[in-house]
Amino acid sequence: EEVERLRRGSLRDRFHELWLVAVHTGLRSGELRALMWRDLDWRERRLTVQRNLDAAANGDPITSDPKTPASRRTIHLSDDAVAYLKAQRQRVVQERLRAGGAYRDHDLVFCSRRGTPILSGNLVRSFHGLMRRLGFPEHLTPHTLRHTCATNLLYAGRPLPEVAQYLGHANQG
Repeated sequence: EEVERLRRGSLRDRFHELWLVAVHTGLRSGELRALMWRDLDWRERRLTVQRNLDAAANGDPITSDPKTPASRRTIHLSDDAVAYLKAQRQRVVQERLRAGGAYRDHDLVFCSRRGTPILSGNLVRSFHGLMRRLGFPEHLTPHTLRHTCATNLLYAGRPLPEVAQYLGHANQG
C-alpha cells in the first residue's frame, strides 16, 4: 500500500524511477548513483552491482568498490523494475537532447539533467521533500527503500539467507 502511494505520489518527482528501482532491487544509494547502463543486461533482465559512488569532482564520478565483497552481485529484475529502468532510459535520452553540448556522458543510469553524478545530499534533500509532500514520517531516508525491498521479499516467502544475498550483506545468515 505504501509502495503504491510512493509510486503514484512521486510521478512528477525528478527521481521517480530511482525511488522505485530502489524499492524493487534493494540497492544502496551509492550503488544506485553509480549504476551504469553497461551494468544492465536487458535480455537476461538483470543488473550487476560493480561500484559505489562516493562523490563527484568537477562533475566526474568518484567511485569505489562496493561496500563488501558480497555487495558485488547480480540481481534479477522484476517486470516493474525493468519498466522503471526503461522509463529512466527515456528520461536520460530526452535530457541529453535538451542539454546538447553541456551534457557529460558518464553512462550513469541515474544522473543530473546534464549527465553528472547525483550528489548524496541532493538525493536525501529530494527524498525528504517527497516524504513531506506524501505525508510519510520525516525520519525516513532513501535507505528506508532498501528495508522496504527486504521486507517485501520476506513477505513473499523468500528465505532470510536469500534476501541477505540479494541485498549484498556480508553476513548472509
